[in-house]
Amino acid sequence: MIHAEDSKDHEVYMSMHTLGLKGQNCSWMRAVESDSRAVIYLPANVPDFLLQRLACRWVVQGQTNNALGLEVLSLSLNSAQGLLVATDGGRRDSPIILQASQGNEEHVSTQGGHLKEKATNVRISGEESQDSVFLLEVNQTKQVVLSPVVALKSKEASVEVVSDFYRKGPVLQKFVMGSEGYSVASINNRLMLRAQKFTKDDSFTFNFTGVERGCHETTLGTSGSYSLSGNCEAVCTWAINPSDDSGKADKFSLWLDHLDLSGNGSVTISSLTRPSQPLLRLNSSYSSSMPVEMSSVGGAYMVITRSQCAQQNDTVASGSTAGVLGSTFSPKLAPGVGYSFRSPRFPNQYPLNSTRSWTFEGKGIGGFHLTFRSMDIAQYPLNSTRSWTFEGKGIGGFHLTFRSMDIAQGHALILMSGNQSVPLKGSTLPADIVLEKPQMHAQFSAPIQAGYASGYGFDALLTPADGVQVIGKEAGTAETPSFPAFINESRTYLWSIYVPNTDTKKTSVAVRFNISHLHKSAKDTGILTVYDGNSVRSPVLENVTDKNLLSRTDTILVKFVTMAGSDGGSALQLNFTTYRCNMSDTCNNTKICIHEDWRCNGVNDCGDNTDEVGCSYHPTPAPPPTTPSPPMPEGKGGGK
Repeated sequence: MIHAEDSKDHEVYMSMHTLGLKGQNCSWMRAVESDSRAVIYLPANVPDFLLQRLACRWVVQGQTNNALGLEVLSLSLNSAQGLLVATDGGRRDSPIILQASQGNEEHVSTQGGHLKEKATNVRISGEESQDSVFLLEVNQTKQVVLSPVVALKSKEASVEVVSDFYRKGPVLQKFVMGSEGYSVASINNRLMLRAQKFTKDDSFTFNFTGVERGCHETTLGTSGSYSLSGNCEAVCTWAINPSDDSGKADKFSLWLDHLDLSGNGSVTISSLTRPSQPLLRLNSSYSSSMPVEMSSVGGAYMVITRSQCAQQNDTVASGSTAGVLGSTFSPKLAPGVGYSFRSPRFPNQYPLNSTRSWTFEGKGIGGFHLTFRSMDIAQYPLNSTRSWTFEGKGIGGFHLTFRSMDIAQGHALILMSGNQSVPLKGSTLPADIVLEKPQMHAQFSAPIQAGYASGYGFDALLTPADGVQVIGKEAGTAETPSFPAFINESRTYLWSIYVPNTDTKKTSVAVRFNISHLHKSAKDTGILTVYDGNSVRSPVLENVTDKNLLSRTDTILVKFVTMAGSDGGSALQLNFTTYRCNMSDTCNNTKICIHEDWRCNGVNDCGDNTDEVGCSYHPTPAPPPTTPSPPMPEGKGGGK
């Protein structure tokens, strides 16, 4: 039987040779329409030609954009030398797609065919033909599950698993050299295997069968859902492969919002490129899974192994996928204008295995001020990475500050600038990191470990600056460019000033400083902010017009913003020295120097009443303190 199917223009040449039949002309050429059939028979009086040679040849031509299918309904040859041959084309020397003979044992060699219901150990090789097509079909109420063994040795060879029997049907998977085999489930009841560019060293062996729907699912886009009920003591799968989707996102998130395994039930999640290497393993102790971020090119493969059911039709798992619209960002920046960037799905938990990168670049920018308003690294995605590159022409440096941090053991946030590398881990907040170099790279790594801890990520604010300077010495000056020249344009400047302590066992140090703030007009003074500590989380000094100001700690951060104006302008100069005190003149808890105006002023400036002990006024305050402790910066205290 010849059956025309939608695909491409095709001709089939068939011939039959038998020993013992002669003199009968049984050959013809015929064109068939789409979806029409032509039936081929041997002559009715074949027995009359016993012991004579018979050669029958048939050429069947289909319509444009059609393919022809051959189905052998019955075959009975009288001799071992009898032969049935079908070729892919209208010539006798066209590639052979079917060759059958019969002797004491039946031998059939084929490169392509229409197989129904099930088959085992079907082998596609390049020994007969470079290209071949197999059509797999099961009952309409079922779906096809294909189990392949891939042994492709050449780079050009491939096997495409196509939904249905259409040439342009969706590709469920494409196996190439190096691909691992896995069970592929059809969307309906038909699959097409399209082998191309095989050599004699390439082979592809497969089994297939029909299964009831509801256990296996295939999703071809980045958005989809899956639900599993029943299927007791079965192994069910969900394959997500958006690689053939022209409108796909680069990545997608996969998560299970409900999971109710029992006994030895388990769930594994891996990529389609490495289905035997799970990224995540879940057992009956999990009631859901944290999101996992996957590449659209690699896809995802979830395997659910069920044990005995507590209830026959209970819902075991339900999950969803959603596309990730972007993972690489290059925002345009302007001095003094903040840019917020966050971890994926913030403030919700970020996906495991997720990555994000930001490239910050701006012409004429003198530096960056980066503030993390929130960070929870202990709960970061397993196997996830994040990277940030901050770069720009004319940038003088960077300022990085954290509001909270909790980096679990085995995880790390690494900051790199030039040859310097700073790893951050644990839960102690670091001081703000200020860099004068025009480039910084930040990378976070959270490999998968026992427990699968995930977290809520971070919320950061990046503020570009026109000028950034880091000063670390006993005395010095910080000033706007060409001071005392006025700046009459909109500019943002940032200074980090640190005074070293050469004898930490005997003394404590602070910054003593004076500010010269010049301006032409009272309406155009600029905005000056001095943070009493090593972070913008530190207290802000309210009055900076006094002389010989004294900080609480060994560091101050100074931010100065000028305003544009034709008749205005402002300038700033800060002179500083190191203030030293003996350890006996420090607060007991914080070891910061007790300022002269703190002693016996009735205010608990130290926070532990050290500055009020031994005073002559009555009543003398005694620990525990009755006055609240002033706000302290994380790590090194603060001041006023």
